[in-house]
Amino acid sequence: MGSCAAMKLLVTIGALLVLSVSGQLKLPRVCTDDGCLLGASMTDTKNLKFDAFVGIPYAKPPVGKLRFKKPIPVEPWTEDYNATESKPACLQKSFLQPGQPIVGDENCLYLNVYRPKHTNDTAAAAPLPVMVFLHGGGYFFGSADPQLYGPERILATKQVILVTLQYRLGVFGFLSTGDGQATGNYGMLDQVLALRWVKRHIGAFGGDPQSVTLFGESAGGASVQLHMMSPLSQGLFQRAIIMSGSALAVWSLPIEDPLSLARRQAKLVGVSEADELTTAELVDVLQYLDAKVLAASMPHLRTWFEHPIIMYRPTIQDAFVPSEERFLTDDPRKLWAEGRYADIPIMVGTVPNEGAVVSLAIVHNETLVQEFNANLKELLTPILAINATPAVVEKLKGRYFSQSPNDRWITEDSAEQFTKMMSDAFIKYPTMKTLLEYNNANRTSCRDTTLYSFEFAGRHSFSSLYIQSNASHGVCHQDELPYIFRMIDLFPDFPPDSPEEEMCNVWTEFFVNFASNRTHREASSESCENNIRTVTFGNAQTSQDGAPASSSAVLVSSGKGINEELESVHEFWSDVYRTSCLGGVEAYQTEPVVCIADGCLRGTVMQSSVGISYPAFLGVPFAKPPIGKLRFANPQPNDPWQGKYDATKTKDACIQKVSLVPTAPLFGTEDCLYLNVFIPALEVRDADLLPVMVYIHGGGFLYGSAQIEQRDPARFMSSRKVIVVTFQYRLGVFGFLSTGDTSASGNFGMKDQVLVLRWVQKNIRAFGGDPKRVTIFGESAGGSSVQFQMLSPLSRGLFHRAISMSGSAISSWSVPIENPLALTRAQASVLGIPDAAELSTEQLVEQLREVDAIELTSSIERLKLWDIHPITLYHPVVEPQEEPEPFLAEDPRDAWRRGAYAKVPWMTGSIPNDGSIVTQTIYRNDTLVEEFNAKFVKLLPLILGTNVTKDKLVRLRRRFLKNTPPTKWVTKDNYDEITKLMSEAWFLYPMVKSLKQHLSNRRYTSTSVYSFQFRGRYSFSKLFTGTDTPYGLSHPDEIIYLFRGPLFFPEFPPRSPEAEMAQLWVKFFVHFATHESVDKEGTCFGDKCEVVTFDNTNNSYFPVSKRLVPGLDEEMYSFWRSFFDEKL
Repeated sequence: MGSCAAMKLLVTIGALLVLSVSGQLKLPRVCTDDGCLLGASMTDTKNLKFDAFVGIPYAKPPVGKLRFKKPIPVEPWTEDYNATESKPACLQKSFLQPGQPIVGDENCLYLNVYRPKHTNDTAAAAPLPVMVFLHGGGYFFGSADPQLYGPERILATKQVILVTLQYRLGVFGFLSTGDGQATGNYGMLDQVLALRWVKRHIGAFGGDPQSVTLFGESAGGASVQLHMMSPLSQGLFQRAIIMSGSALAVWSLPIEDPLSLARRQAKLVGVSEADELTTAELVDVLQYLDAKVLAASMPHLRTWFEHPIIMYRPTIQDAFVPSEERFLTDDPRKLWAEGRYADIPIMVGTVPNEGAVVSLAIVHNETLVQEFNANLKELLTPILAINATPAVVEKLKGRYFSQSPNDRWITEDSAEQFTKMMSDAFIKYPTMKTLLEYNNANRTSCRDTTLYSFEFAGRHSFSSLYIQSNASHGVCHQDELPYIFRMIDLFPDFPPDSPEEEMCNVWTEFFVNFASNRTHREASSESCENNIRTVTFGNAQTSQDGAPASSSAVLVSSGKGINEELESVHEFWSDVYRTSCLGGVEAYQTEPVVCIADGCLRGTVMQSSVGISYPAFLGVPFAKPPIGKLRFANPQPNDPWQGKYDATKTKDACIQKVSLVPTAPLFGTEDCLYLNVFIPALEVRDADLLPVMVYIHGGGFLYGSAQIEQRDPARFMSSRKVIVVTFQYRLGVFGFLSTGDTSASGNFGMKDQVLVLRWVQKNIRAFGGDPKRVTIFGESAGGSSVQFQMLSPLSRGLFHRAISMSGSAISSWSVPIENPLALTRAQASVLGIPDAAELSTEQLVEQLREVDAIELTSSIERLKLWDIHPITLYHPVVEPQEEPEPFLAEDPRDAWRRGAYAKVPWMTGSIPNDGSIVTQTIYRNDTLVEEFNAKFVKLLPLILGTNVTKDKLVRLRRRFLKNTPPTKWVTKDNYDEITKLMSEAWFLYPMVKSLKQHLSNRRYTSTSVYSFQFRGRYSFSKLFTGTDTPYGLSHPDEIIYLFRGPLFFPEFPPRSPEAEMAQLWVKFFVHFATHESVDKEGTCFGDKCEVVTFDNTNNSYFPVSKRLVPGLDEEMYSFWRSFFDEKL
């Protein structure tokens, strides 16, 4: 890809410079650490002079023993060096222009420096920003010759210094044997050495080495991105511009088998025994072959026509490569997705018809069109680097060639569609992937992210070089270059006052402003994606009579965010490459593997809505199946396995029936003790181990799962800061049946949770997780479980921070069952087990183990007293003293009151309407509303778990039901009032009580509290009621913003208030799990708390808010403390 210059310019070296030949004029002279340089004067586009120092050596000639070696810095010189003539291009052949001869020289490592006159005349002069340009050319052709990349336009601004450079190309720049003999990436190492030269010497020219912008086009743009990821380039530049190229593009991805390519290359030039030679012998032979023979042989490596278009390109260098030569340490897709790159402002952009560089030569050659149509499935592989499976072919045909016959995609009518396909695949998709993954890293530089689109159609186009035709083919690959560089050996100068000349001024100023840091914008509270600045350059519209509609012939429009077309391109090609699994953009992780103590796991690759790819290991067993004798028994660690365990799919949920949801079926299985691990990256070093967040799902101890359809942690993965573990535990009768003695001690679901936490301590390091930084968090019964884990002696040391969301271990629905044996006998009776009331506990358990799991699950409904109440019929119990390892040895209310729990940083919170979990199941049915009203006095003690006297009823009416008729308790119109009652009794009061007791008895640990009040477009109320009635914020709506739940809700639209809240909410949780300050600082101080409150705003520009609200609800707390007859 890249510069498509007519290569005749490369044999007219030195003809450009307009020297000040008058003997009276003094040549510009600069002295560097290497020696002094004599330059020349050139004339810019405003007919003003500037200094040019061209053909400056920055490395020794890479010939002989230095061929296929890292560049060596040039030796200093003593005499003034003549820097007035440009040097030959690096040896090459332009395959995009048939018939061109081999041109250039191996001795080609030179650079050019251009500066405004009088830049460094006085010591007080401020140094100028520096722009360093990397030419394109698919890593196999191109040069820095000023007849091709003329500096006149940039220098006319007098605001920057420009550096252009040459680097080794093709076989000379990128041959590798995959070991230490020929380590590859020589062309990239040349670029690094040139950047170091700039860092060291540019000050002598009046440039600022701390203000360097690296920019490049096509392969030069991909090179810029690679430098952002290379450890060798860190600190050598401060801004980056990636033009029409990407290191994530298929044509730039690392060579999978560089040694095989090197052997093929050797055989092409007559080394018949190449396959038998050692790599040392192979390199020795290739080092002394005639350079022009090597260059001329490269076309014969291709499969069809010019494809694969780029044979030699960067390679991954493993640990055997010395660190000073290790330019590319890993697959760039992985490095970029993991955020392992320089955190600097970037600008990226494209032109509409990027694919023309490839497509035009095909569609304008009838023979090639016939060959392509006849062999399209076979040819799609080398052209697009995909596996052309039927599914992939169908996708491509449907998007780009829907009107073409199945056996003839390219027709006269569809030629433009072929160009569009190539544009999207080669440039636009990887550009969007680059931008989205960069922008999703939550880095400060996102405020400086710019996306441009150059759509200005002028009188010159590179399409005339691609196919030697002056026909119009739109704005093609490289067409933006003549507007920033004067390319006099390709195109004549634009006429003065022409639209093209106006665009040159606008376009050049755009780049120079970025390099001069004059486009900096302050961060706002909008999402990072919304802060992407978009700029489109096009032709101004004309009026109906053909005259310009305005005084300017150039149209520049600005905006924010990414348009739907580009989002569609990104989504489509992400799917194509996932489907094809052949060297594609996601293929680097098609089978992530991690080995733990039990054996190796083969995972899968998942992707977030913004294109972030991450490994996931799904359905990992942590316990033996709890069936047969292991039903109603403590979990047993699973047995090790041989080979690779298939961890690519989640397992079935634990058997359950969601009675809260109308017509919910019974589903799941007893064999359900599995967990999932989601990691931002593989191969994390010990020094970089990530914090771990272990999520405990809610569901009233009777339903819920860890299936990704319900709890997908993609948003956490986008942060790249944590590992997330989700898991399943036994529910209902299977997880919490107890006989009150050792026959079935109970709490099996809680002990499943403990076993998961032990599994994390044992194995998470293998995934790159830090076992010393584990945060447990959960919602509803999961939040209650978190508090139980803090209380349990079995969990000591297994986690280090805790978050309880809308749930408490001291809530009335969660506190231990007073007579678990009575409940067990009742369960056996409804199942028809004879003499259930008289059987010994051992006999009772044996009988229950024989009952079919489905029958056992469905029978629970017959134990309810009214409708679905008690909702949490089975929940934790206090275990008998005889139990050797009890999870819960005393009432959690007593243990929490006296501070007998893990002293770790703790955060808790709720939503105002958590009680909707109770009321929506009633108000969805008019009959239930009437029944609840009629039986209110009788049912209230059952629901609240406490005795309700007449005096208490009076107090309830006074607080909640002032506007309800005195003869009524529940009406169809007082949903909000009854919901508030249940929210306070079930959630807010036990939360505040837990906080107050914690603050009064703790050894100091940081404590925080939040309130989630944001109302979005989706709500669980629709699931619980089966209607679209707008109930407002409902339990557990805050989960929608932490986890994706595709089973229930679609993804939020980009840039929507919901998407903004999701980003803010996840960041809040990740901060708690990752920041050391959390160990010492919270939002509670002494016995006072400030509540971190998340809410909507009325500002369309900033639709979400996060603010601190002082104080807990003391009035609410006092009311319920008195109501429940409790002391602190």
